[in-house]
Amino acid sequence: MCDQSDNNKVNPELAAEIIEHNRITSAALAPLYDLSLPNMYHWYERHLLQEDVRLIRSLAPSPKAIRVLDIGTGTGRVALQFVRQGWSVDGVDISPEMLALCQRKYDAIAEPKGCLRLICSDVDKVVTGIAGSYDVLSFSSVLHHLPFYLKVVAGLLDVLEPEGIVYITHEPMPLDIDHKTIPMRAIGLVDQLLRTPQQIRKHLVRIVRRQPRVHGMPLTDYHDRHGLDVPELLAILKSHSFEIKRLRRYKDRKTGVMAWLDTHLIRTPNWKFRLIAQRLQPGQAGRTGG
Repeated sequence: MCDQSDNNKVNPELAAEIIEHNRITSAALAPLYDLSLPNMYHWYERHLLQEDVRLIRSLAPSPKAIRVLDIGTGTGRVALQFVRQGWSVDGVDISPEMLALCQRKYDAIAEPKGCLRLICSDVDKVVTGIAGSYDVLSFSSVLHHLPFYLKVVAGLLDVLEPEGIVYITHEPMPLDIDHKTIPMRAIGLVDQLLRTPQQIRKHLVRIVRRQPRVHGMPLTDYHDRHGLDVPELLAILKSHSFEIKRLRRYKDRKTGVMAWLDTHLIRTPNWKFRLIAQRLQPGQAGRTGG
């Protein structure tokens, strides 16, 4: 794993290895991806995502057609929410297997819906080769996988329109502590018990589909253990004249009820964050939202 300084210390060889570990893990995990990550699909996470989409929709220019660049599209958890708004989405991911599942989901959405174009590419190639401009730049659960996530964010800000919006979600904050306390262990145990029906379903599906058990590669979640450098992300955005419209901390649990309880009542250490920022026009005053 890494500490916060690793974002500046990763050499090209290690960076290539991190990307390759992500490519291998994505290919292996794709068939059962949605079932393997219930923390990204339970009711509380869907509630937070819908609130974010409503805020983005209120900030986006109207009535023009909204263009979105979604980095780390995966099976389409966020990209398809934007499509349902009638927006045009370019979704980028390293995994053709993940994008194939996303395409199937898109094809199943009833009309009306926006357009979806899927691009299988390393994010570094997108940073240097993207053409056109977008109203929304989205990163969902992807930055902690990237060796140089700060460079990627900074490099893509130029593709945004003058009042463009940056959306970052489901990313780890720096650790409050580096070990699990007794309350954290207790909540994790209850969370796992409540997750039992979902786990049973996942294993039955795996057996029926004859899918092997998947073991992640060691460098896949390279920045997950210690979290992202949130102050540096904010500094990059503010240096490019972005106003923070929402910066929300929340707890990442396998079940919605435990995610809600831990976020609002129990509040154990270590948090995920979601962020919405919009580029200011000259003369506009900025403030940080909640």
